[in-house]
Amino acid sequence: MEVRDEIVEPTISTEGTVTARRLISDEEQLREFEMMELQEEFAENELRWRRKADYKAAERANAAEAKLVKWFMEGWEDRTLAAKAWGWYRLRLLYEHKAEA
Repeated sequence: MEVRDEIVEPTISTEGTVTARRLISDEEQLREFEMMELQEEFAENELRWRRKADYKAAERANAAEAKLVKWFMEGWEDRTLAAKAWGWYRLRLLYEHKAEA
């Protein structure tokens, strides 16, 4: 029998079927918050670097992007595919941030 370290919330419907919804751990939530903050930091500094030639913003953008790439590439077996996926994700991230600014 496999032991899982997950917290689930069971619910019983009126028909008597039981469904379990996995709850997110504190570590997963913190990691997601850090990822969202890094995405915003990267996009803001990248746009600041491109629009105003702010070299400190370029350094901050590069540092944030390095962390994002590391997190993004985790778990991918095919590094070539992961690199292509990161490139498209990076473009979408910058485009969406530009549209909000």
